[in-house]
Amino acid sequence: MDSDIQQLETVKDRDLSKVASKLGGSAWKRFALEQLNISQTEVDSAAQAMLPNMEPYNAAIKVLTLWKNREGHNATKERLVQLLKQAQQDGYVSADIYANI
Repeated sequence: MDSDIQQLETVKDRDLSKVASKLGGSAWKRFALEQLNISQTEVDSAAQAMLPNMEPYNAAIKVLTLWKNREGHNATKERLVQLLKQAQQDGYVSADIYANI
């Protein structure tokens, strides 16, 4: 085993929660579809989690958790930050969304 190869750690649930709390409005939907490769059907299902108070956090955490579960060991903090930076370049999330995760 090569000790020079560093294994990246899977993203923590608390980091997903921080991101979800900043994915307001419809940004969570666009992020899920464009960056996380979550299907429209799954996004529609996650949208039901917003009820009854129409809270985007509930839907955002659902799609982020789905992404984490699908990606397995590839769901690293570094990968999540990379996806968030792409979303920022596309103009629908702010740079502070990936600060402190």
